[in-house]
Amino acid sequence: MKLSKKEIRWKGFIDANQKIIDKTGLPSDYYATKVIWDDFLMHGYIDHHEDNYHFTVNDLKKEEYFLFVKLVEIYIEAGLCDFTVMAIKKES
Repeated sequence: MKLSKKEIRWKGFIDANQKIIDKTGLPSDYYATKVIWDDFLMHGYIDHHEDNYHFTVNDLKKEEYFLFVKLVEIYIEAGLCDFTVMAIKKES
């Protein structure tokens, strides 16, 4: 099965940032697909999909949160985000 350009870019983002992702404390389901990741970024929790963890951005420890912010910045800079990220606190 051939991947779309969007899927290739998503996979590249995950592969390039796996070390940061591993340190964020996020459940792996939350970045298993771009659609779920975007849902999490839009709300700070999974809103439009099944969620077995009921995890929110508020569950991140301080160090994990800072890595999460860094990851989101990389995601935005890579041109993968076309919406307003609500998962980042305004003071960040």
